[in-house]
Amino acid sequence: MSGEIGYWMAEEFCGKGITTTSTKEVMDLVAFEQLRLKTVELHCAQGNIASRRVAEKLNPTDQRESTKAITAHGETHKVIIYEFKNTRTLL
Repeated sequence: MSGEIGYWMAEEFCGKGITTTSTKEVMDLVAFEQLRLKTVELHCAQGNIASRRVAEKLNPTDQRESTKAITAHGETHKVIIYEFKNTRTLL
């Protein structure tokens, strides 16, 4: 089974490591340990450098460009998909 994770952070809290830390904890403790998902995907706009930085700090096992695009604030953006695999032994 697989899942997706996403986030949004208010501007005054950006750049403090909160998003990276909380995303890692949710993936590790909830997605992989409790739900026993095999993979988790994180999708972000190609131009969203801060969001991409968060994903890259979490050491994805795969990264690819989606064939789909998203529209945000009236602009169309390519989507980058980061995949994270559960490396725990699943019982």
